[in-house]
Amino acid sequence: MVGHRDAADDGIALCIFRLRPSMLALAWILVIATSLYVTRRHLVEDGDHLIAVAKRTFAFPAQGSWWAVPLIPAVIIALTTAFIGLIAPPNNWDSMTYHMSRVEHWRANANVAHYPTNVVWQLYLNPWAEFAILQFQTLGFGSDRLANSVQWFAFVGSMVGVSLLLRLLGGSLFAQSLAALVVASTPMIILQSSSTQNDVVCGFFVIAAVYFAFERRGTAGVTHEIYFPLSVALAIATKGTAYPILFPFVAYAVITGLRQDGLRPGVRSVGALVLVVFLLNVGHWSRNFGLWQHPLGDPEWLRQYQNESFGLPETLSNVVRNAALHLGTPSSKVNAFTERSFVTSITRSRSGSMSHCLRSMRETTLCRSHGSLPMKIMQVTASCSFCHAWPWVSPF
Repeated sequence: MVGHRDAADDGIALCIFRLRPSMLALAWILVIATSLYVTRRHLVEDGDHLIAVAKRTFAFPAQGSWWAVPLIPAVIIALTTAFIGLIAPPNNWDSMTYHMSRVEHWRANANVAHYPTNVVWQLYLNPWAEFAILQFQTLGFGSDRLANSVQWFAFVGSMVGVSLLLRLLGGSLFAQSLAALVVASTPMIILQSSSTQNDVVCGFFVIAAVYFAFERRGTAGVTHEIYFPLSVALAIATKGTAYPILFPFVAYAVITGLRQDGLRPGVRSVGALVLVVFLLNVGHWSRNFGLWQHPLGDPEWLRQYQNESFGLPETLSNVVRNAALHLGTPSSKVNAFTERSFVTSITRSRSGSMSHCLRSMRETTLCRSHGSLPMKIMQVTASCSFCHAWPWVSPF
């Protein structure tokens, strides 16, 4: 719901009132007041005291305490990255070249319209994470002290989301805690949680979408009809990789809805999904279309994100290459052995795509692995959970 409120604030404060701290503060006061009222109605029962509500909401399970052991290092990592994010200003390449640059342009122009720049990816790349940073920058009168907190909150939300997904699939409390630790200890997530990049933010919304897609089976309700479309829409608004990543889960949710609710309610749910995705992204799409006649941005730059060829060998090539990148360890000897094993297996293949994979691996070794690891780790987590739970959640 935080993402939905930010999107609403952007639509109201940025478009109608233009970007002024006073109007943005008023919008947030209204949002917070409404949220407190709704929360009180849902949590506080007749005659309940707030202390009783807090005890009931945050009560620990009656089971043994060993399940919480993996949470100790996860909490330490979260607190450490929060401290780093607060004291260290945004300083990596992506932050300097487009994440923070577009935020400052929007603040200076008092709107989020496209502006003249030779760094065109400041314009066409999906903007939701920067919209969230813009809230802090504007309300903080230009200070970037809280700019890194957007990724950090998404980092904490991702830990919670993965643990909830494991609970939904029947995992024990210890398994849920361990899943949270896996997310917290992923190197790239640790690095990005104190930065202004958007991979962790997108990963959080992807996890939320997967969770609500699975939770919907057998427990359909108004909340699921709202939260799943919002999660999908906000993931798309944050990063373009959400399109292919979410496709199988959206397809699963649609099929499940049609089989569970019938044709008419299922079609209505699909219509609601399309409408929410459209409403939360149409502003950015229209700005891109007005400049490049393409909703996703500059066609010349978009071609750089595409494979030169498509097919099964190419897919296997990318799978092998990415698998090698994910197997990096602190030991250079282990990395060298793993890389030699992958290189040997690839060179035995006579596929041109495998040769391309070999070249890519040599250019990007295990010791220097990089990339959108938060998204990949979350994809792996969700995909493994999906495979293990298929007999239970399958609509067929």
